[in-house]
Amino acid sequence: SEMCIRDRYRHVVKTYVLDAKACLMPQSRGGLMLLNWAKQNPDRVQCVAGIYAVCNIESYPGVARASGAYEMTTEDLRAQLPKHNPTENVKPLVDAKVPMLFVHGDSDTVVPIEKNAGLFVERCRALGSDAKLIMVSGRGHEVCPEFFESTEYIEFLLSQGNSLRSTKQ
Repeated sequence: SEMCIRDRYRHVVKTYVLDAKACLMPQSRGGLMLLNWAKQNPDRVQCVAGIYAVCNIESYPGVARASGAYEMTTEDLRAQLPKHNPTENVKPLVDAKVPMLFVHGDSDTVVPIEKNAGLFVERCRALGSDAKLIMVSGRGHEVCPEFFESTEYIEFLLSQGNSLRSTKQ
């Protein structure tokens, strides 16, 4: 139940001396899970720093393939897509002023940038967010230093962590 989850959350935060706000780092299909959690819990999100994150169920994995994970028929998921699709649920994160940065290859054919992080960031900006998108030229859906060792990406995460530490002291 929802209350049980909240109790576990409080227990983990207290027991392990964690900050109450998480820095979410969605990668690939993890974008669907983390961005949907974030829209339901924007007050618990310090920042979002995605790497070729899936932000659009229609793009990847596709409604038919995703329906089983949502325990729905393809038709039911298609009808409820606005509720479950991160690209259609940016407002809670924008309203909460959650800092967001995405790194995505311009040659990604598995999770195309324009239908995923590109569209997500565009919709965030349309609502007043300063969400950022770093496009990596010539890279696709792959593990490479340009994604995981991006100076801007690492500095973004460190700046979020540092802002948390400075508010606690």
